[in-house]
Amino acid sequence: MAESSSSNDTSKADSPAGWPPAIVGCSLPLTEAMVETLSNNTRSNASSETQSHSGTEHTYRYHPFHPQSKFDVTSQTFDDLNKLQAYNIYPGTKMLIPTDIQEFIRDVLMHTPEGDRSPNARRVVEACEASRFNDDDFFSHVAVPWLVIPFGRPAPLLTSQPKTRLSSKWLPTARPNIKRIWSTLSDAWPDAITGFTRHAHLDEDETQSAFTPEEEDVVKSNLKLTNTVLFPFLTAQYKPANGESLSIATLQGARDGACIVNHLRELYRTAYDREPTPLETCHFSITANPDSAVMWVHWSEMVKGVQHHYMEDFESCTNRKAKSIEEFRVCIKNLIENKKGYMGENVER
Repeated sequence: MAESSSSNDTSKADSPAGWPPAIVGCSLPLTEAMVETLSNNTRSNASSETQSHSGTEHTYRYHPFHPQSKFDVTSQTFDDLNKLQAYNIYPGTKMLIPTDIQEFIRDVLMHTPEGDRSPNARRVVEACEASRFNDDDFFSHVAVPWLVIPFGRPAPLLTSQPKTRLSSKWLPTARPNIKRIWSTLSDAWPDAITGFTRHAHLDEDETQSAFTPEEEDVVKSNLKLTNTVLFPFLTAQYKPANGESLSIATLQGARDGACIVNHLRELYRTAYDREPTPLETCHFSITANPDSAVMWVHWSEMVKGVQHHYMEDFESCTNRKAKSIEEFRVCIKNLIENKKGYMGENVER
């Protein structure tokens, strides 16, 4: 069985080789005991996927750029700031990031790696420059893979996929009077999503996955979030030069992040019968257009018995300067290494 560390101290793990001692965090408690707990805790509504949360119809278009995905969403709704705040989602309000997450960002994500830097930064500058004079698809399909993570398999055990709908089951809820005024939240559709590979999606030459088929079945029955990725830790919203503003990407990212944090919170509560720490359930995301990119952290806290979701930025870059992009990409690379390193240390056969 693929098994994570069974210790209740899930916020710490051995750092990958060459890394400083640090709070690695964001580990996954999918132990044998948790699988059994989930199996015995099947929810009455888990057998049927909730229908579209907002009732909004989406149009689709085939994209030859990414054979991994047959369709791409061309129209996507978003919720304005007032509506998000009515649902206790607060993006970019200068909320103080919890100490354990700050330490993770400082000691892990901001850690300067050894060795030569990737030449991708120069490619990003060139691709973003061209994106300012091309159609919408050029930025998302040419520049973005160099800026963030190419779609496909960026590392062992991991996968990155384009436009993916998240189950509306995990979107924040509100009191009936709030719903009457604002209606329900729009569906969560990240432009890109990175997480752990499903066993069924392994390449022919791969024999090891992050979780066994049995564990995946338990998650699918009880904690299903998406059909393509397990436990996503990085999502993104992109906007072309001649499209919607980056502020809309931020609003969409706040909704997506709150959905994923809720999913992880339920995972930890089921596994350990306690409220998880902000670090254990935090999520990271990126918003970008041809001019700039921003990296965000999402977490939740209980305020007077009500769950509040927060989203704050901690790194950004201009896509016109290679040096700025290099520094920005360090956080992305370190996040990938953190996830790859943690699972490499803790997956046992």
